[in-house]
Amino acid sequence: FTTLPALSAFCGFTALGILFDFVFQITFFVAFLTWDLKRRDARKRDCCCCPCCGPSGIGRGTPCCGAAVAGTDSAAPPKSFSYKVAAEWLPSLTLTTPGKVVVLSISAGLLALGCVGATSVGSDFNIEWFTPADSPLRSVYAVRDLYFRGRQVPFGIYTQEVEGAGGYYGARAELDTLTVA
Repeated sequence: FTTLPALSAFCGFTALGILFDFVFQITFFVAFLTWDLKRRDARKRDCCCCPCCGPSGIGRGTPCCGAAVAGTDSAAPPKSFSYKVAAEWLPSLTLTTPGKVVVLSISAGLLALGCVGATSVGSDFNIEWFTPADSPLRSVYAVRDLYFRGRQVPFGIYTQEVEGAGGYYGARAELDTLTVA
């Protein structure tokens, strides 16, 4: 709970994101995990859970839609396409010397791209965004915009030494009475 408008909007947006993430994890994720376990127990394919394969289909002689094909061993589930990619093809490509060079080149390229992108990031920041609407600073901003058109003009005040005990600190009551004409 804050009076800063930008911070309040960010907190509200983040709270909604966390809430929806939690809701999705306790509903959709659990439902899909249960569905996947049922699919595995039924020995169905993983990517497309029920493709019907004919003689010219994807997996000749493999179980389709959970049914065993005559003349095959139905005890071992078929190797799915995603299994072949993740466990057979990808390691055979990336664990070779040329594969390692390609992976390192892609990683170095992404690092270089990230560094170039980080150097060209601009900041669009205005302190007024964090100032509450009822703050006295709003009147200071209005005077600044009216007389200085938003530009900061450097200035200095030169005074002589204040006589007496305490210097400027001792004379602060008198300094507080000064006004700008």
